[in-house]
Amino acid sequence: MSPSTIDNREVDERWQSAGSGEHYVSDRWRGSRAKDRDPRLIRRLLRSLPTGEEIHSILDVPSGTGRLRGAFEAPLVVQADISMSMLQSIPSEARGQGLLQASVQALPFTDSAFDLVVCCRLLHHLRDGKDRAQVLREAMRVSSRFVIASYWDAQSYGAWRRRTQGPLRRRKRADVREAISYAELEGQVEAAGGRVLTRAHSFRFVSQQSFLLAEKLS
Repeated sequence: MSPSTIDNREVDERWQSAGSGEHYVSDRWRGSRAKDRDPRLIRRLLRSLPTGEEIHSILDVPSGTGRLRGAFEAPLVVQADISMSMLQSIPSEARGQGLLQASVQALPFTDSAFDLVVCCRLLHHLRDGKDRAQVLREAMRVSSRFVIASYWDAQSYGAWRRRTQGPLRRRKRADVREAISYAELEGQVEAAGGRVLTRAHSFRFVSQQSFLLAEKLS
């Protein structure tokens, strides 16, 4: 496996350094509506599950500071993140039934350990398609039924704007985030042993952040 973009210096400094969890809780979101956008989309996808499907166990990875916890109603919710600072900043009311420091690319769980695996706000940090494929393989491996993952949609206005501005776009630091086409991502899901059931967006073709719901086929 090639070195993971998860572990590059940019992500290390932003999300794994001391105090990063506290910063994420207090300063990451512009307001309550922005903070609830991802949980709202996840709830929408969970409502779209086939009739009769019940989720009893969920793995949230990377869990960050636990802001997705309110979207989950399963009896068992395990939160995992590579950053100890993030895990330590999860409020007591947002903690599930287990916290674990772990990398999503090498999860310490047996095959099919959870009904649902949720991977939010990670794939767009991975510029190498091999790294994204590895994350999806691991998520599908430890899931017995479903995977929810977020990604940056290459067809969105924000992604188009980034592409067209190119080097003229001035930023305080290099932007390592990467939008991906749905066709490429769907192919990676299928290669991981799954099938995309549906997608969810806040504003189609406007918001970069999108979610997919996939089912495990084998």
